[in-house]
This record gives sequence, C-alpha cells and structure tokens, in this order.
Amino acid sequence: MTEQQPRTIGIFGPGRVGTAIARAAMAKGDTVFITGTQDPVTQQMLLDFVAPGAIAASPEEVAAADLIVVAVPLPKFRAVSPELLRGKVVVDAMNYWSGTDGNLADFDDTELSSSEVVAEHFAGAHVVKTFNHVGYRDLDPAVIARRETPVGLGVAGDDADAVAAVTEFVERLGFAAVPFDSLAAGRAFEPSGPIFGGLLAADELRARLAGVTVR
Repeated sequence: MTEQQPRTIGIFGPGRVGTAIARAAMAKGDTVFITGTQDPVTQQMLLDFVAPGAIAASPEEVAAADLIVVAVPLPKFRAVSPELLRGKVVVDAMNYWSGTDGNLADFDDTELSSSEVVAEHFAGAHVVKTFNHVGYRDLDPAVIARRETPVGLGVAGDDADAVAAVTEFVERLGFAAVPFDSLAAGRAFEPSGPIFGGLLAADELRARLAGVTVR
C-alpha cells in the first residue's frame, strides 16, 4: 500500500486506549493532539511519560484535527460536545461493558449497538467503530511491528467515505482492515461479540463474521 502523508489526529481521552492509538499514529509520522480532564500543564506532563510527542490540547484544537478518535470512558461520552465534531470523521474506540462501566440506561434500554447510541449523540458526524475488539496492548506500535501477519481489525460505519478513511488509517498503523457496511455491524466488536478479544488474521475475522455484510 502506498504510504500516506502524515496527518493530524485528535484524541478525546488520554487513557490506555487513547494513548496507545496516539503512539501508533506518531510512529507513522502523524501529529497527535489529546484532550482530557486535567489542566493542560498536568496533561502534558502525563503525556510526556505515556505518549511522548503527543500534544496536550483544548477540545477545540483536538476537534480541528484531520481524524478524530473518541476514547473516553463510555459513561462520559456525552461530555464531548457534538457541535465540535459536526461534519468530522469520528472513530468510536469505546465499548459498553457493564462489568467495567456499570449498568447504563443509555445502552441497556435500547436495541441499538453501543456505537449507534454514540452516533445519535454525535449527530452530524460520520461515526466509525474500530479498535474495539482488541486490547490496548495490541495497539502498541512495538507489538504491531513484531507481528508476522497483520491482525484483522473490524471497521464499521454507515458512511462509505468515512469507512474508507478509517480503513486507510488502521492499515497504515499495521492492521489488516475488514470494513463493514453499517455501523450496526459493529455490534460484533462488542464484549459479547464473536471476535472480541481475539487476535485474528483478516480471513479468520471474516469467517467468524460470515453472517455480517462485509464490503
């Protein structure tokens, strides 16, 4: 695949998943802006330790990046302003796991997948679900580089252009993207899904999800 030019990545959430994605993106030359709940000076000190090179930024600065990742604790996703992300491609790197998050009515009292609930909040954004069925350690660039066969990573969204953009991003990081043609298909990436927690090659991932429409 042709190497793409570096870009800016904006990440909401400086936790384990967010900073792992940041390190992987920076390893490919991207500039990463991260926002969290700490004041900027404290946030930068923490980032210098866990994701050296990442820039502590305001929500507005993060939202101005080329590609947005939301990786906050799921109970706090509504704290991210939907107005900031209108028109943007937004990666939902979160999952609903009641054992960790507690029981959340937003997700328990609906037939929608967790990312569809998230997308309702971010109305006007192009939400794509990915990074959800592997662990944060599997996103580390050193771990990615050691693999002989790229791990398959599901990419699900309703907007074809957004799915294509995120597919290119995850492949650039060193994964084998498996795109799905609807955000609802991302239910398979959730903790109860058939691929959650498994490090599968792309063909194996497709085989497990044979009943789900794949691009």
